[in-house]
Amino acid sequence: MSRIAAHHRFWTRLAFSSSPTEVNNLLSSGLALLATVGFYLLVVEPFRRTYFGQLLAERGWVQYAIMFLTFWALFTLLLKRLKLQRQQMTLRQDFLPTDLGERITAENAPRFRDFIKNHCQEQENSFLLYRLEQALHFFGNRHPLQYIRHHLNFQAEADANAVEGSYAMLKVIVWAIPILGFIGTVLGIGMAVAGFSDAINDVQALAELKRSLGKVTVGLGIAFDTTFLALLVSLFIMFLCSSLQKAEEEFLAGIERYCSDHLLSRMDEFQGHSSKAQDDLLRSVQKILSNQEAQIARLERAVVGRTTPGEHGQPRNGPGA
Repeated sequence: MSRIAAHHRFWTRLAFSSSPTEVNNLLSSGLALLATVGFYLLVVEPFRRTYFGQLLAERGWVQYAIMFLTFWALFTLLLKRLKLQRQQMTLRQDFLPTDLGERITAENAPRFRDFIKNHCQEQENSFLLYRLEQALHFFGNRHPLQYIRHHLNFQAEADANAVEGSYAMLKVIVWAIPILGFIGTVLGIGMAVAGFSDAINDVQALAELKRSLGKVTVGLGIAFDTTFLALLVSLFIMFLCSSLQKAEEEFLAGIERYCSDHLLSRMDEFQGHSSKAQDDLLRSVQKILSNQEAQIARLERAVVGRTTPGEHGQPRNGPGA
C-alpha cells in the first residue's frame, strides 16, 4: 500500500507540479502530441476527402502545427482547471476548528498550525493553506495583528501575480497560432503566384491553361484556409483562457473572505500577549522607581554635605548661615 501511495503521489506531482497554479509544460505538450496523432488518425483520416479533412490535412504542414498548439493549449487549460477544482475544495473545509479554541491567541496558534500540517501534507500546493500556515506562524511568534493583516495583503498580491504569470505559455500559444496562419497565407500566395507564372510560360492551348490554373487555386486555398483555421481556434482558446482566469480571480477573492471571516476575526492579540505586556510594564515601572530612588539619594548626600560644619565651627555654606 505504501508503494501504491508513493506512486500516486509521484504521478500527482508530475501532473500538477509544485505550484498552486502552474502546470507541467512537458506533460501538457506530450499529451498534446499524442492527441494530435490520434486526432488525425481517428477523426481526420476517415473524412479526408471532405472539406473538413482537406482543411485539416491537405493544406501543408502549417495545419498540423496549428492543431498541435491547439491541443497543447487545451491540455494546459484542462490541467489548470483540475488544479483550480482541487483548490476550491479547500474553501469548503474547516482548517481552524473551534475544538482547538474559540479564539486564536499566541499560545494556541502553534496547535492550529500543527493541525493544518497533520491533516494537509501539501501546504505549498494550496494558496489558502499556505496563507493560514504563514499567518499562524507569525502570530505564534507574537507579531501584532496589524502585521498579520499586512502580510496577508502582501501574499494576496503575490498570489494574483502568480496566477497571471501562469498564463504566459498560453499567451504565447494564442499569439503563435495566428502567426502560423499568416505564414500559411504567405506560403499559399507564393505557391499560387508560382503556379500562375508556370501556367503563363507553359501554356500551349486553352485546355493546358485550365489544367495549369489548378495550381493557382490550390495555393489560394492554402492561403485562405490556414488563416481561417488559425483565427478560429485562437478565438476559441482565448475564450477558454478568459473564462478560466476569471474563475481563478474569483477563487482568490474567496480566499481573502475566508481569511477575514475564519482567521482574522478570531485572532486575539491582547489575550495572548497580556502576561508579557504586564511583565514589560512592571519592569519599566521598577526601572523608573530605581532611577528616582538613586536621584533622591544623590540629592540627600549633596544636602548633607553642604550643611556639615567646617574646621572653625562654621557651616560650609557660608558665614551668614
